[in-house]
Amino acid sequence: MSGEIAYTAIHVRQGDDVQLQATLTDPTKPLVAGKQQALDLTGRTVQLVTKASRDTPDTDPSFKSYTGSISSPSTAGICTFAVPATDTQTPAVTWYRIGVTSSGKTVTAVFGPWEVEPV
Repeated sequence: MSGEIAYTAIHVRQGDDVQLQATLTDPTKPLVAGKQQALDLTGRTVQLVTKASRDTPDTDPSFKSYTGSISSPSTAGICTFAVPATDTQTPAVTWYRIGVTSSGKTVTAVFGPWEVEPV
């Protein structure tokens, strides 16, 4: 997968368990009726990463990762991540990315601000 990466902000409520469903698209495929086609996740793994900022190293204590489950059919590009309430306790705007791994190589599919909104 290569091409343009999607930038999307995600907002979650402070103290909530989060079930985040993402539909990943393939920027290398032609548009169909003006819309991007789904990324085929067959044989791939997906990971959601949150951390203090885009430039924060993955070795920083703010780094957290969540392995996603891929919905059937995997050709639909849909995956789900579970983020526990213990990781949404502090209101803040940080950074996230969703990576897709195939044959040992990980590429970023989508990224942007991760906002835990106070209640």
